[in-house]
Amino acid sequence: MVTTPKKVISVLPLENGDRLSCCEFERRYQAMPHLRKAELVEGVVYIMALPLIIKSHGK
Repeated sequence: MVTTPKKVISVLPLENGDRLSCCEFERRYQAMPHLRKAELVEGVVYIMALPLIIKSHGK
């Protein structure tokens, strides 16, 4: 039996400072479900860091 190889389409991850179109940004953002927050501002990607939780603050 002969099988044809499946096409593997990989999506590059979003990185801070990437210059992308709106369509490309949306495609990459949806391919990264673990990413909490990223923004495209004037064509530049900004990935927001998660806030830190410091339990001992103020003690």
